[in-house]
Amino acid sequence: ARLKPDSPGPLIGVAPIHWQIGQNAEAETALKQALQIAPDNPSANFELGDVYVRMRRFEDAVTYLEKTLGQESGNLTAHGDLGKAFAALGRNKEAISELTIALPTDENGELHYQLYVLYKKDGQTTLAREALSKSEELRAHDREDVRRRLDRTTGTTESPSPH
Repeated sequence: ARLKPDSPGPLIGVAPIHWQIGQNAEAETALKQALQIAPDNPSANFELGDVYVRMRRFEDAVTYLEKTLGQESGNLTAHGDLGKAFAALGRNKEAISELTIALPTDENGELHYQLYVLYKKDGQTTLAREALSKSEELRAHDREDVRRRLDRTTGTTESPSPH
């Protein structure tokens, strides 16, 4: 960032490192600096919206995520984050719409579970059951993937050793 003060790239690049180690305020600062350089940068807007969702600053998140989607309507992760923000703000219909768009990114059942909660609040019991079922299926698959990775890492196998 010091070598290229007129480029938002390094600031955008360092932000995920900050939030991965729990430094959300530092990520926010870097992304705001990036947006001072390039206010319409979709990556900086998305990352800042994502950080705000993590910080539970949902009103702030909406602004940046909507700006991202105005430029990159196919950003499914931004749709998911916007759905989470709308759900937290009680904007359930908008949340359902955004989360539904983001479903292809749901690897661990989180988005389907959020839809389950929203459908249940909305009295849509059939859709709620379907979303819960898919959430449980994805969670089980995710747990199995984690177990397999752990087994590979520790050198254990699926069947007990003959010793």
